[in-house]
Amino acid sequence: MAIVYRPATPQDRCTLLQQPTPRVSARLANALRGWRRERSEISCAEFNGQPVGYLEVQINRRGCGRATRLLGFASLPFRRVQGPDAMIQPVVLSVMKDLYVAPSFRNRGVARGLVDSICPRLRELNVDQLQASVNMPCDWQGSLLKRLGFESLQFVLTRDIQAKEHTAKFRFDGRAAGIREARISDLSQLIDLVRLETQQQQSLAGCFQLHKNLDWSSYIAERLRRRDITLLVLERSGQLVAYTEIRCLQPPERRAASRVAYIEDIYVVEGARNERCATSLLQCAIDRLQQHKVSKIHAAVWAGNQTSLHLAKKLGFRVSKQIMAKPLKIDDFTRPLGHSP
Repeated sequence: MAIVYRPATPQDRCTLLQQPTPRVSARLANALRGWRRERSEISCAEFNGQPVGYLEVQINRRGCGRATRLLGFASLPFRRVQGPDAMIQPVVLSVMKDLYVAPSFRNRGVARGLVDSICPRLRELNVDQLQASVNMPCDWQGSLLKRLGFESLQFVLTRDIQAKEHTAKFRFDGRAAGIREARISDLSQLIDLVRLETQQQQSLAGCFQLHKNLDWSSYIAERLRRRDITLLVLERSGQLVAYTEIRCLQPPERRAASRVAYIEDIYVVEGARNERCATSLLQCAIDRLQQHKVSKIHAAVWAGNQTSLHLAKKLGFRVSKQIMAKPLKIDDFTRPLGHSP
């Protein structure tokens, strides 16, 4: 008897929830009942009338005023209409939340069947990509996703800061390197830098388009006003040649031991590259976060940006997660994901 693939129903709940962990079971139960805020699609593999596996996919619409984040991470943080969310055109992405196959049915192509069965439904919903995250190191998950047609899209990097680093005597001298906090008077130069950096992200990601009515001035001015964001710039002869953005999850005056920060973006103009500008900016950013007693720093790098990946590793970052994606539209197959066109 052949394995049948079909949409899961609430009647499958008891059988599907026998194997996963309690945390996953609660989330899946809510998805089957339709209680989740995000839309979910669940495909079920059935053999002899009994479910033997399932795939849960969460669908998110990004851009144009929704309080969500592209790829679920820090590279382009989109919030209010006048904030970063106004930066991109609408894009519909799906994220693989769970893929489970009963042990006795593994290595029989059930996982591929589940993915292939849900892709037509996602295309009907105009979903651009199906994404999945792999916690590192976990080679077998990455190998499985590659066999299912996924490609590497983005790396999530993490740097743990030990308590002794909070009181280190040596501090990086950012002023000597020409590094300072951005001011509102830098707005015109910052617009040029952020535009160039965003174009570079577009060429590497290929999964979003800028909003045609984007107000660059309002977008950057809002980031300069926000207390949880710091923009560092590197200035030479009165000209800004590089910048980076730091975002803390708590206000600077709080000193919680578990504070987490993100290095959102970093960009160096072409004429100032190979002069340690990016290294100096990152070192200065890390030093500031150490002084604020941040315990963990995250960053994200597109898979095709090997230069940034090498730099981050040199400064103590490790790859903690890999984001992989499977194109769902015919046009998306014309070039590899996460690589320059």
